[in-house]
Amino acid sequence: MASEEKVLELEKSLETITKFSKKDLIRRQEWRAITFDIARGDIENILSVATDLTESKLRLLADSAIDNINASIPGVVACLEAIDQFNIESGSSAQDRDNIATGLRSYAEAFILHSSQWIPYLAYKRGDLSASVDKIEQQVNHSRQLLEKTEVYALEWQKKIDQIFEAAREASARGGVGIFTRTFEHEAYTLDMSSEKWLKTVVLMTLLTTCLAIGFFFWPAISDDATSWVTLRHVVAKVSVIALFFTGTVWCGRIYRALMHQSAVNRHRALSLQTFQAFVEATDDPITRDAVLMAATRSIFSNVPTGLVDERPNNQDPVIQFMDIGKTVGKATPTSQNISQPQV
Repeated sequence: MASEEKVLELEKSLETITKFSKKDLIRRQEWRAITFDIARGDIENILSVATDLTESKLRLLADSAIDNINASIPGVVACLEAIDQFNIESGSSAQDRDNIATGLRSYAEAFILHSSQWIPYLAYKRGDLSASVDKIEQQVNHSRQLLEKTEVYALEWQKKIDQIFEAAREASARGGVGIFTRTFEHEAYTLDMSSEKWLKTVVLMTLLTTCLAIGFFFWPAISDDATSWVTLRHVVAKVSVIALFFTGTVWCGRIYRALMHQSAVNRHRALSLQTFQAFVEATDDPITRDAVLMAATRSIFSNVPTGLVDERPNNQDPVIQFMDIGKTVGKATPTSQNISQPQV
């Protein structure tokens, strides 16, 4: 252990350094554009090491260690005082600043070399390391607890987010079903309005054809002495006009039947979508939902025999065609992958 005289001497020397911590040694207003930024690192290291030594139990050091530290302090103090007394008005220049910074660098290296190697030992004896380790362990435990709480919190929010996504998806599905249902109903209503116009046209064409047939029966009259050619010409003309009106009546009737058929199909699709929505809302089983979806798809997009138009029994269900295409593509993919490689 060091003697009391050497410890007191070192403490006084350290005080001559630590007093500069209250002064601005980097830049001052009176220095104008000249600063000591190039010596910032050395100044901060010197003040930091001097502060650590001041707060430590210096009597634990050996006399030789204290002598080495004391020997390196005067040069450091001289450079710090030169920086503190630096004044442009008194003739100080940038070249003087560089010379001071260069000298401070060499003295700082010697001071830190002889001092810093004892700081961990003094800190350990002072109990700072144990306290720091305890604080680190406390922080680690606290961080671990926060992490566990965060994981639990994240899992809870993940479940809530999944529920929100599921609710949003169901709401989107219900909204889409509702939109298509209204679309089919609107289309059915539009077709009903159009079919009424064509029905009125059919009634009008039927009345005109009937009136023409009755009128042509009495007018123009064929005289008894008319030749066969004249009689044939009159008959052909009357039949042609009546046939033309009759064909128009049949054509308008077919359009009316087609429109009524389309209206019935769209109304059937709207009812199928409503039924599908009711079944989906009544079950939570995904398998049941898929089965209901397939049944609804068949009901919506398959041929609907309304009896208003001629049905073709050989016309295949488009849903079945779609499924057959999917099966064909699925079979073609592994086949293409299983092509045997040519043997070498």
